[in-house]
Amino acid sequence: FDNDGTFDLTDTAAASAEVPMAFLKPGTNTVRGRVADGQGAFTDYTVQVQSPAMAALVSPPAQVPAGASLKFAARLYNAGGGTSTAKTRATVAVVSAPPGAKLTAKSAGAKSGLAKFSSMKFTRTGTYVLRVSAPGMASTESTLTVAPAAAKKVVFTQVPKVASPGAPFTVRVSVFDKFGNALPDGTAVTLLLKSGPG
Repeated sequence: FDNDGTFDLTDTAAASAEVPMAFLKPGTNTVRGRVADGQGAFTDYTVQVQSPAMAALVSPPAQVPAGASLKFAARLYNAGGGTSTAKTRATVAVVSAPPGAKLTAKSAGAKSGLAKFSSMKFTRTGTYVLRVSAPGMASTESTLTVAPAAAKKVVFTQVPKVASPGAPFTVRVSVFDKFGNALPDGTAVTLLLKSGPG
């Protein structure tokens, strides 16, 4: 199959050939054939390309802070791309998560093509992959990024035990949210002298 849409028959014993094709978008496609010498009428046939029946999350967020509780909803589509009216259940599952996070799942019945799930809570920072599925339908995936929540705890990681009067020294700290997630570099920290001659 050449780029100009022609196909050359090399087997002269049989004037037939299998031509591989693929259509990338839903809709009606017309395929037209005629021998290469231009003689004879065109022969047309149509191919109707349909979207597969599928389940997809409705407007999933791209990023949320740690501790967020999200109530996802999934829309179910039939093979023609319209809303499915099938009485079925859909499932949203965390199929990939950062270390220490649980792979959870929620299931709900669909009403008028819409399934609403109970809340899911995300406390560990990182990237999650959510997959929504329903029986007999293609599943789809969405990516969710969980960022640290507000700063809650400061931990000293480098403190000199002895310092000379008037000599500068360095103190290093790490900042965490209430779930134990480290905040990124550049987080503002204020240190105050609690006791001592100063």
